[in-house]
Amino acid sequence: MNQILTGETRMRVVEQELARADVHPLDWQDDFGPFKFSQFNEFMAHLRVIDAAGGEPAREHELCVQLGYRDTVHFRRVQTTFLKYFGKSSGGDTLRSFVWDDAMSRMEITALEQREREQNARAALAADPALAAPEEGLTIRQYGWIVAQLAGRRALPQVLGEIGLDAGNWERVNAAWRRRIMADATGALKVLCTEAFTAAQASTMFPAREE
Repeated sequence: MNQILTGETRMRVVEQELARADVHPLDWQDDFGPFKFSQFNEFMAHLRVIDAAGGEPAREHELCVQLGYRDTVHFRRVQTTFLKYFGKSSGGDTLRSFVWDDAMSRMEITALEQREREQNARAALAADPALAAPEEGLTIRQYGWIVAQLAGRRALPQVLGEIGLDAGNWERVNAAWRRRIMADATGALKVLCTEAFTAAQASTMFPAREE
């Protein structure tokens, strides 16, 4: 089809696609578009982008083509295919009655938002490397490592002794990093600190300074 659908034509095609899905799930002809069956997460990212077009035909069509679909009809067929495997029936016997599983959708939305935060953080750091400049020689990853050790109920004097940091220096650095993380509108520092915190739970090795 590969055309922008508007007005009555759009309504007619929507009705035709709904009728197409009015079959038993096993009778639906799968179409995963630019994806494989295992790429549900990636498809959900596309769904968010296209839904953000607010149903505006030209913009929706443009986004679908940019993302690798022939048109909006093709995208909706791919959506129905993923619904077949990752959704659930809302009461009917046909695929037309399928909706997204609420629990799975919430988890996926949370994962997508986290990936978006991480991508935005990387972009912010690439644009301004000084954003993560060390405090008194202590990097944000090293700071996150220390916080993780303390959260694991290790004694502060023991942790500081291992890395050669005195209590006065730690007090200043801790306060400085906390202020910077709170004030960072990009969220990049929080992402880096969280990554370091998580990595420290699997390793007791103090991170080397990154050049």
